[in-house]
Amino acid sequence: MAQLLTDLQGLTVAAGYSQTVVDVTREDPNESDLAKANLPAIWLYGGPEPKSVDTMGQQTNLLELNVVALCKTHGDQEQVGLELLADVETILVTANARVIAASTVDILPRGNLVLIGNEDRELAGGHAQFEITYRTELGAPRTAA
Repeated sequence: MAQLLTDLQGLTVAAGYSQTVVDVTREDPNESDLAKANLPAIWLYGGPEPKSVDTMGQQTNLLELNVVALCKTHGDQEQVGLELLADVETILVTANARVIAASTVDILPRGNLVLIGNEDRELAGGHAQFEITYRTELGAPRTAA
C-alpha cells in the first residue's frame, strides 16, 4: 500500500492529470475531518482480503482497495468527479503486472461511485474500488511466491 500511496502522490496537472492532489492519506476518510481536508485529496484504505491455497503450497491473496478522491469545483460536479476517478484508475491499474515488495501484483478496477447532488455542490469526486491480487508462500505471508 505504501507504493500505491506514493504513486497517487504523482497525480498532478503537470503529469497530465485533471487535478494536482495536495494530500494522499492512508486511512478511511470516515475517520477524517473532511471539513479541514486540504483538497484535492485522496484517501486510500484496504478492505477484506480473502486468501486461497493452490496444490503447490502457494497462497493467492485478493485485497480490496478503496480509494476516495475529493476536490473542489465550480464546474460540472459529475464530470469533474469522473475525471478525478479516471485519473486514479489510470495510476493504479497497470496493463502488465507490477512488482511491489518483491511480489508480482495485479490491480483491477471493480467499480466506482461519483458524487452527484451532494449538499456542497462545489465538492466533486467519489469512491473507487479495486482488487489487488498477489501471491505468497503458504505460511510466509511476507515472502513473494
